[in-house]
Amino acid sequence: MDDIRKYYEAMNEATNYRKSLPARYAIAEVSKRRYYELFERMKIAKKTPIEYANSRSYYYTCRAAWCYCLEQEAKAYYDLASKEKDASTKITYIKAYCKLVDYLRECPPDSQHNHLKQAENGEYVSEWKEAKKPYVKSKSKKGQKLPKLWQDTFFNYLSALDSKQKDQSDYLTAVCCLKLFGVRPQELATGVVVRQKDNMLHIVVKSSKTHRGKYGQDIRSFSVYSDCPYFAHLKSLIHDDSDLIVKIKSAKNLAEQLRKFNDRLFPSLSSKVSAYTFRHHFLASAKSLLTKEGVAVVAGHSNDLSQSYYSNRKGAGTFKIDNINGTKRVKLVSKNNLNQLLSDLAPSM
Repeated sequence: MDDIRKYYEAMNEATNYRKSLPARYAIAEVSKRRYYELFERMKIAKKTPIEYANSRSYYYTCRAAWCYCLEQEAKAYYDLASKEKDASTKITYIKAYCKLVDYLRECPPDSQHNHLKQAENGEYVSEWKEAKKPYVKSKSKKGQKLPKLWQDTFFNYLSALDSKQKDQSDYLTAVCCLKLFGVRPQELATGVVVRQKDNMLHIVVKSSKTHRGKYGQDIRSFSVYSDCPYFAHLKSLIHDDSDLIVKIKSAKNLAEQLRKFNDRLFPSLSSKVSAYTFRHHFLASAKSLLTKEGVAVVAGHSNDLSQSYYSNRKGAGTFKIDNINGTKRVKLVSKNNLNQLLSDLAPSM
């Protein structure tokens, strides 16, 4: 059997290192749960915080989770090793304890924010800054990479939340409108009207971004049909021939809630799902079904130029759009239409 004294020496050295670490502030229970969930994901991926994170802010979150959970696990193994009577088992516990402390050395905690103070004096450079280039966030959702079945994940989460917390039902209904009709958040803050029409859902929208009706479609309406759960849920809220008025507190409030849902559902996703993610996917499906004039109206535009900023991805499942009406005639001003117009006029020129 190995000489247990060398393991005691290693254990004492690791313990001295732990004792040299600054005292940790009290951590809320919700933060502890989040740290353990994140630590488990890093363990499964077999990556350290610097390898696992994809943005600077997320790196520091991973780092905090790494440090806290390693300290707790190391303490647990230290207690086991101290109480164990069997020499072989004690050595196993000491090895695990020392290994955890070694991992902690790779990314030591800084609960007193000493690194920040040193960085302000030019005495410390963050390992993230050395290893990664700054992440520049794009506001565009075109070409956004998302997990498979992300929309189903969102719906299932909000449905479960809705059944437990009735005050969250407005968010599920609002997200259904984002998904099915591609409305803007500000339009939901104004309020939209949804009714049943020939087994479809018909929406009437007072458009935003029209500058008092000067641009875009001041009022637009159209019907949709889908075999997705968003459609079934919204349809279940409409009784008889009555209208359903969907209105949220504010666009800012919706954005904040979506951000919180993102953090819970897709914590490692660099480009978060927003209201405009749903709008892009809706218009991508619309572009595969409608003429440019039709796409412009359902989007709330008065010309076909703006739709070029949206992707051409086709949505999955059955999706139909009909009964399209707007307050303005759509102007065809895109480059492709101009080229077609010149081609049509060529023989007479």
